[in-house]
Amino acid sequence: MKKEQQHKLEIHPWGLLEREFQADDYPLNATLFSLGNGFIGLRGTFEEGFDPEPFSDGCYLNGVYASEPIRYGEAAYGYARNNQRMLTVPDGKGIQIWVDREAFQPR
Repeated sequence: MKKEQQHKLEIHPWGLLEREFQADDYPLNATLFSLGNGFIGLRGTFEEGFDPEPFSDGCYLNGVYASEPIRYGEAAYGYARNNQRMLTVPDGKGIQIWVDREAFQPR
């Protein structure tokens, strides 16, 4: 008999709810709480900049990717011809203002 997996998130028909922050779950939750509209996609990360290694924010544009040919030792029907990778573009969620090499924090 298979054991039922316990979810840390409350799953509702149109949403997910995280009641308690767990740093180990941050990379997965950043993906689950991402937003997109078909043109641009943003990972669901903190604006304050919580950034455990090796993880980074992601901002992706639809149709912006790197493509390079795949070289096989032999050719066969059905093999992919090109490798395509999504590129991360600069994150537009936040802005930092620097004055005389010091970060400006409005209060």
